[in-house]
Amino acid sequence: MRKEKKYHYIYKTTNLLSGRYYIGMHSSNTLDDGYLGSGTYLTYSIKKYGKENFTREIVEFCKTRKELKSKEEEIVTLQEIAKKDCMNLRVGGLGGYVKSTDETIKRKRKEKQYHFIYKTTNLLSRKYYIGMHSTDNLYDGYLGSGKRLRYSINKYGNENHVREILEYCKTREELISRETEIINLNEIAKEECINLTVGGRGRPIGYGITDDTRKKMSKSHKGQPSGMKGKTHTKKTRKKISEGNKGRLLSEESRKKISIWNKQRWNDISDSDRRYMKSKFIHNVPHTDEAKQKMSKAHMGKELSEEHKQKISNANKNRSEETRRKISEGNKGKKTSDETKLKISKANSKPQKKITCPHCNKTGGTPNMKRYHFDNCKHKNNDRKSKLDI
Repeated sequence: MRKEKKYHYIYKTTNLLSGRYYIGMHSSNTLDDGYLGSGTYLTYSIKKYGKENFTREIVEFCKTRKELKSKEEEIVTLQEIAKKDCMNLRVGGLGGYVKSTDETIKRKRKEKQYHFIYKTTNLLSRKYYIGMHSTDNLYDGYLGSGKRLRYSINKYGNENHVREILEYCKTREELISRETEIINLNEIAKEECINLTVGGRGRPIGYGITDDTRKKMSKSHKGQPSGMKGKTHTKKTRKKISEGNKGRLLSEESRKKISIWNKQRWNDISDSDRRYMKSKFIHNVPHTDEAKQKMSKAHMGKELSEEHKQKISNANKNRSEETRRKISEGNKGKKTSDETKLKISKANSKPQKKITCPHCNKTGGTPNMKRYHFDNCKHKNNDRKSKLDI
């Protein structure tokens, strides 16, 4: 039994890489049992980063389990879980989800001394959030827990938000009724309002989406364009996605599911899309004449920067012997068409800039001179020897 344990304490587990933390309570007969916590976000974080990247500190000791629950309730408040770095999903004193959780919360809220409708305003953007709150302390610092409001507080800080009480109610039931009247569809349609749902419909703690609802949501979204269509992620977002996926290993089950999904998708797409994907992602598939013309038009008139040219030059110079052999074998037996010969002839017939090699004093067109002279000139070493002799 937890009540019979020797130690009862509040702990804080911190991710050393991300700085995010989780606060919980624990009863144990030994202080070094290695327990880090069992919160949903915390468990996921430990699986992702490994136990070695987490540290646990004891915040406060309590004499009994009952005192411990009371203390956790004081520390892990709605204001605490609203913080960006906090991984707690529910207020303290509740522990894991049980059937009576919602009823317990409802009963506790009914017993509070004050019930009121409040309005929290962002002093910088002037956007506001309207909600209801039950408390024993009018100066508890509570600003609200709406999704967009929490995002606003994380971005601009508590100091740039102010709460005003619009109306007091005698009971929790009256409070819910008044919120329904005040926060209606006309109110949430206003540009400055950041409420997402009408009043009286806030989701209770422990709320979960049923499998049936998930299936309906999935069905309704099938065939609809992606929310990212026509949009692109910022460099900062792409970097975050990249860092989040580094070191991530997919299970065999996940790999099989992805494989099945890709095969099904391949069979469902149109012939034109299939040809495009083959030409883009599968090697040795020839482009159609139409595709070649499009690529040609897209590249016409484009001038490469000096940096780009230098990169291409370095890449060609540093080819391995194996790469050179593959290119050579790939070009064997190929015949240049008359049309291609004509294009090469026209390109070479253009007047070229004449340059002179400093080692052999030979003058010629830039491409051939750079290829066979200057650093590659066969007289380069002789020129160096003659200077040394002098």
